[in-house]
Amino acid sequence: MNNRKIEVIDYQSAWPDKFRDEQRLLEGILDRSNLISIHHIGSTAVPELCAKPIIDILIQVRCHSLLDGQSKAFESIGYAVLGECGLPGRRHFQKGGDQRSHHIHVYEQGHQDITRHIAFRDYLHQFISVRDSYGLIKMEGARKYHNDIKGYMAHKNAFIKTHELLALEWYLNSSE
Repeated sequence: MNNRKIEVIDYQSAWPDKFRDEQRLLEGILDRSNLISIHHIGSTAVPELCAKPIIDILIQVRCHSLLDGQSKAFESIGYAVLGECGLPGRRHFQKGGDQRSHHIHVYEQGHQDITRHIAFRDYLHQFISVRDSYGLIKMEGARKYHNDIKGYMAHKNAFIKTHELLALEWYLNSSE
């Protein structure tokens, strides 16, 4: 348990704008020769889905070592630099301290988690009943585990794992 309250709120129409504002800020500090793409992911990227009010951003780069040299630039725009943070092949950054506003997940091109994140987001866009079921699970988890992030994540885990597999299959088949 920690002191950070888990809050899941109704979809906010300002979330895409907050992503675009942050995207412009990030494009201003990132090495253009290393940057491939920046994506809005997670629940705030899915219209009408309730979410923790934290903008999740996925950045795809050519090389982590070039990115690792930019830690001071990330810190200068308010991010804590967290390294892999438990997930090999990822670089993680958080903004906002205990009142987090943004999470950044950076992967090198070709990493399997890039497609996983994008497929799940797009799947929730496409399948409204799945989106709505996920929203109910998130709300229930926030009520039940209001300051226990591990309990909240475990509450959602079976649903996410099942639908990530379905999302990947759907995404890969729809892009052929």
